[in-house]
This record gives sequence, structure tokens and C-alpha cells, in this order.
Amino acid sequence: MPTDEFKKLLDREFSKKAIEPISSISTPLLQELVNNGLMVFRRCENEAAKVGKENEDVATFAVYRHVIEWLMPSR
Repeated sequence: MPTDEFKKLLDREFSKKAIEPISSISTPLLQELVNNGLMVFRRCENEAAKVGKENEDVATFAVYRHVIEWLMPSR
């Protein structure tokens, strides 16, 4: 059985309505940043495969991809 949110501390509907003006402007920018970031990620991943040892850059790529995922706007 799911629990209800404690409205005095967290009101999700109010929060969504409060950020509507900002999110409508920032969402296209964030989408463009994510798309470009993924292209850069793929290009770097391909270049890293040509030089260096196997899985040498995995940690760096994992952190970079995680940052990209943080930027992804949720709808």
C-alpha cells in the first residue's frame, strides 16, 4: 500500500506549477545539451577505443554519462 506525501513538507503538484515558467524555457536548452553531450560521449568513446588499453577509460566515461543523465529533463 503506497503512502501519501506529507503536503506540508512536499507538495509535488504545487512544485510542478511553480516551476512551469522556468521549465518551459529551460527544457529545450537541456535537451540540446544532452543531445550534444551524447554525441561528444560517443566520439570520445570511439577515439579511446583506438588508443589505450581495454576499459582504461571506463570510470571517466561512466561519470560523464552520469552527468548527462542528470541533465535529462523529465516530463
